[in-house]
Amino acid sequence: MLKRIVVIQQRMYVSTRDEQLVLENRQTGEIITVPIEDIGYLELESTQCTISTAALSRLARECVAVTVCNEQFIPTALCLPLEGNTLHAERLRVQMHCSLPSQKRIWQAVVRQKIQNQGAVLRAFGHSSAALDRYAEQVYTADRTNREAAAAKVYWQTMLKPYGVGRDPEGEYPNNILNYGYAVLRSTVARSLVRAGLHPSLGIHHSNRYNAYALADDMMEPYRPFVDAHVLRYCAAQPELFMLKPEHKRHILGLLVLDVYHRGIRRPLSNSAEVLCAQLVQALAGDVGALDLPQFHA
Repeated sequence: MLKRIVVIQQRMYVSTRDEQLVLENRQTGEIITVPIEDIGYLELESTQCTISTAALSRLARECVAVTVCNEQFIPTALCLPLEGNTLHAERLRVQMHCSLPSQKRIWQAVVRQKIQNQGAVLRAFGHSSAALDRYAEQVYTADRTNREAAAAKVYWQTMLKPYGVGRDPEGEYPNNILNYGYAVLRSTVARSLVRAGLHPSLGIHHSNRYNAYALADDMMEPYRPFVDAHVLRYCAAQPELFMLKPEHKRHILGLLVLDVYHRGIRRPLSNSAEVLCAQLVQALAGDVGALDLPQFHA
């Protein structure tokens, strides 16, 4: 079932009652209820929102990704359950004992698919993908020649040329809009990893000791081009869009229901991430061929 996206943009008190998430507007007294089992992503956008620990606990039990935003409406924190699968301990052992060759082959597959998806985005925007098609064929085990970086240079020079900027997380528009899309994607992939019984901090490539979502950062890579296409199409249609506002976020959150293809089968992106993370368990156990990575179709 496709889970619901709930964004709280007003001064609300959030609690739980009878398996429902209860949203009480402190200004108008209006009360809205949502079945917790239907929610996949909850974003607390208003800094005047208050949520009870009982609600957080119940949301964690249903493996809901709860994201907290700052005054600029940018996600700054992610709340996930410590355990989201009945086979959690068993799968953690698989994850921890994954062989180095398996990790390298998984990363090779992830990078190759990311570059192929970037090439598909270039074609969808009317550009040549010849260079990226060539780089995708040159991705070796563990991407030891760093074709990912070479492809990214060509890709972003083309995609961001109309804006006169390069891709920089701290850079000017539309980097800020892309950052929000990636934050939503990261939350979704992290949630899917937990539901699969994996720990999002134990990465196969990203390994910064201070990164609590290293595996999420690994597995979101082939989905990034979906965010790029979704965000940059929106930016092109909204020339006045420079600062991220609530009305813009509603559209960008639609990336969670974008069509994603797996060997001809179409799924919403949020469901696709769950399928991929379940397959990752088999890949970590040595069956790298079990990974059916997402494909971008224009």
